[in-house]
Amino acid sequence: MKFKILSLFQSLALWLVILFPLISLAQEPDKQVLSIAAGAGLSKLENDTLSLQPVLQPAFSVDYSYFISQKTALITGLQYFMIGGNANSPTIKFRNQYLGFSLGSRYYLLDFLFIEANLQYSQLLAQHYKVLDGNAANGVKRNENTRYNSQFEVIGGLGME
Repeated sequence: MKFKILSLFQSLALWLVILFPLISLAQEPDKQVLSIAAGAGLSKLENDTLSLQPVLQPAFSVDYSYFISQKTALITGLQYFMIGGNANSPTIKFRNQYLGFSLGSRYYLLDFLFIEANLQYSQLLAQHYKVLDGNAANGVKRNENTRYNSQFEVIGGLGME
């Protein structure tokens, strides 16, 4: 199945169309939460020809939650994240940058512990790989890569706040 890859402008417009109706639904201030988070994620790119090791990469997000009950919230968010992988021989480092737009729900098991499920569209911003190269000025050559694409994903997880 193939999906049309949206431009960055189209992706932002789609996210705004999802976000603003949710904001307008919120009549009571205690039912809506805007959060900003920074952290890191352990990721591993899939590659047919190389065995890649997982790497820790930075991630940033802005999320909006609208509570439909005491324990359940609808959430939408905008995320910037990197996915990568390292090959040991020869030393190659793959790095992809994405801008993600998500829509989902969150259920609080306890006041601080929740499970969540999201649909996410990840717009590929850039992709490259680095190889050790004695001829390069700093000993590392950065090469453009065209292997990976933007994608739709289903994401689930357990979280704490």
